[in-house]
Amino acid sequence: VLTGTAGFTVNGSGETSSIDWFEQVEVKHLPGFLAPIAAKLGAAGFRHGRKRLDKVLSERAPAGR
Repeated sequence: VLTGTAGFTVNGSGETSSIDWFEQVEVKHLPGFLAPIAAKLGAAGFRHGRKRLDKVLSERAPAGR
């Protein structure tokens, strides 16, 4: 079970934009020795999500941008 907060802020100006991601998440009831593995899996999942979001937004961008 995940507990905590996560979110993002989108900043845009002219032709560019940026996304600032923040998180403070814990996995409840996870033995300490598994924490490094869970952290790596979580980071990989977030990376995949950001890449997918970038792809979706790029596909929706108006032509010529």
